[in-house]
Amino acid sequence: MIKLRWFTGLQGVLLGIAIALLWFWQFPADRALDMLSALVSSWHRVQASFVVGDTNWLILLLPTILIGAVLFSFKEVFPTPTWVSRALISALLISLGIRYQLWRFFSTLNLSDPINGFLSSLLFVMEFITFINSVGYLLQTIPSTNRSAEATDLSLAVLRGQYRPWVDVLIPTCGEPLPVLERCVLGCTSLTYPRHTVWVLDDAGRPEVAALAAANGCRYQHRPQRLHAKAGNLNAGLARSNGELIAVFDAD
Repeated sequence: MIKLRWFTGLQGVLLGIAIALLWFWQFPADRALDMLSALVSSWHRVQASFVVGDTNWLILLLPTILIGAVLFSFKEVFPTPTWVSRALISALLISLGIRYQLWRFFSTLNLSDPINGFLSSLLFVMEFITFINSVGYLLQTIPSTNRSAEATDLSLAVLRGQYRPWVDVLIPTCGEPLPVLERCVLGCTSLTYPRHTVWVLDDAGRPEVAALAAANGCRYQHRPQRLHAKAGNLNAGLARSNGELIAVFDAD
């Protein structure tokens, strides 16, 4: 099954080309070109209104310099990270990203002709999607629970032999050469830690991989529907795992 990953890499470019072809197919070529030319002219007027002129470049960099200084000072003000410090830093980083996106949108798009305008706009859209993904990541880092004390206590219990968590070792694989996979399996099964289980998560469903797992005492799993690539493979393995800790080793 062909999996389309929208607006990523070559797939995004192909999608944009397909949209452009459908546009020109649906409308007469002369009408489409007139509409694109009018759009380009209008956008040039918008860009011209945002031209800074002879402003000193140091003044243009001043907001970035100030925000950078504030970010570095946070390390002294908040030696231990809190949700307040994470929220402030995330807000400043997002503001820098918004400033960059506005600059890209109003000052850098090349709309001199339809082809350059299409490619320049497509690149901007892909950058904007990456920015939205970064915003989501920053917002997710704000709420957090400090479990340092618990981690310290458990690590000391492990050193004293009072606590031995069960570890599930996951090996996701999909078509790697068998000698490469075998070397990884042998390394994982040679772990001296006693409480562990090795899982071979085979997305290719090869009988020789199942035999390799059985010969080395590993659990084997093959899912019939290979959805979401390696992430889906790992999620399927986690659904059957009972380990307190998880270790993942790529076959290659």
